[in-house]
Order: sequence, then C-alpha cells, then structure tokens
Amino acid sequence: MPNLILLGPSGAGKSSCAKILSEQTKLDLVDSDKLIEEGTGLSPQQIFATMGEATFRQLENQLLDSLFQETVQFVLACGGGLPIFPGNIEKLNQLGLTIYLKAGPQALAKRVLASEARPMLDGDGDLVNRISQLLAKRAPVYEKAQFTVDTTGMTVEETVQTILNYLK
Repeated sequence: MPNLILLGPSGAGKSSCAKILSEQTKLDLVDSDKLIEEGTGLSPQQIFATMGEATFRQLENQLLDSLFQETVQFVLACGGGLPIFPGNIEKLNQLGLTIYLKAGPQALAKRVLASEARPMLDGDGDLVNRISQLLAKRAPVYEKAQFTVDTTGMTVEETVQTILNYLK
C-alpha cells in the first residue's frame, strides 16, 4: 500500500480521516501541524503570531523533506497550506497517493467554527467569504492530487470508506 496523503482546506477532515485511516490500514499516523508543534513547542497559531507565516512554511518544508527518509508507510494529514508552497504538491505526489478532501465554503465554515483556531482563517468579516477567497487561491493546487473526495455532506466514516474503496 502506498503512503496516503490527505490534503485540502481547514475543516475538510484531514486529521480526523487520517486517524481512522491509520487505524484501519495499520499505517503510521503523521500530522504535519502536530509534528511541528511537538518539534517547536508552539502551536501553528503561536508560530504564525510570533514568527510569521514564512517561518511556519519553512518548518513545513523541512518536515516534508524529512518524510522522504521514512522507512515505514504512513498516512499524512497535511496542514492546509503545505501543498501550496512552490514544488510541494509535486513532492507530495512523489511521496504517495495524494487525496484531496474537498468541501464547499459553507460546510467548511460550519466545521471550523466547531474547532480550534485556524491561523489562515483569523480576521474580520464573513468566515464563508474568507474561506471562499482562500479556496479560490488554493483549489488549483489541491486539484493536482491523484484522487478527490467531495466530503460535503459526508461523515468522517463515509469519507474514510470512500478512500478505502478507492484503494481496493
């Protein structure tokens, strides 16, 4: 089985799906944001606030490069911006099967409101509008993934089952 790489915007279900996929496939679980937090002692929000986005993206790139040295198969939940950095979607496509978890702005807004801070979505104005703007920029890169699952209206379990069915 290839490495499984979940990408998409905040709220698409990458971390939740990766956890279940890891359990069901017996592959190691890798969550880029959690690994960066463990390595720095700072959450992504804290890194954005104190060191800026450029530093965070540099940490993501170092993490991505280190994954090529991994000797075990894994499921990777990418931070929403990791594939966007120039060259990263190509690296991810080399690293394993990339799966774009897609969802509409309304569904994403509803999901992120129920969860922890998302530094790229902080700010004033309408959340759905901010998500739409971010998606407009990022979707062309996300769509370079090898497989797409539209998670709008799907549970995490249904999304995982769709991915497992694709792998068969």
